Amino acid sequence: MRNNRDLPGIQQAFSNLFRDLPNGNRIRALTAVHCWSQVVGPEAAAATEAENVRDGILFIRTKSSVWSHELSLHKSHILEDLNKRLGGHFIQDIIFRAKGIKRNQSENVESEPTEEELANLSLTFEERSQLEQEIAGLNLPVGSELRDKLGKGIERQIKLKAWRLANGWRICPECGVLFRQGDRCEFCRYLSQRPTFHHNRPHSQR
Repeated sequence: MRNNRDLPGIQQAFSNLFRDLPNGNRIRALTAVHCWSQVVGPEAAAATEAENVRDGILFIRTKSSVWSHELSLHKSHILEDLNKRLGGHFIQDIIFRAKGIKRNQSENVESEPTEEELANLSLTFEERSQLEQEIAGLNLPVGSELRDKLGKGIERQIKLKAWRLANGWRICPECGVLFRQGDRCEFCRYLSQRPTFHHNRPHSQR
């Protein structure tokens, strides 16, 4: 019971920390991805995979269209719970994509490295310099648990990017993120579908 009463204070502390950091959005994005399974529970977590956050939109891979539909029905509740954990209204929308989950799928082993493979990758001098700059930019106390945890997450992302570029992934010509299929990343494809909707909206309201 004591821990539950302390939770709002902890959330507020994290909210204040994120607000004061120059790259707080990136930290919240990492946090949102990592706490996804806690928000939706073990059954849904086993059928989904949080990919990334772009401009307040959380992208989720799902095992099937059935799961995408089911989770869409509970989107408002999921958003509320997720933002409560983040200490503010930072995730504005969730996009569910029925693309299959990559982990534990033998037919897609080549699409992503295992955690052991990532751990065994060595950073180049340039990548090590990038890591040090990213960690320094967190403006967190040296030796703090949060700094160490986020530092490991940043190192993993740097290694994952290097692995992907070496295994057929490409850089999106519009935003610079990595993608595997199509002519640009999913987020840019998603944005390209929005202008028609906004253009027609005023006519539908008359």
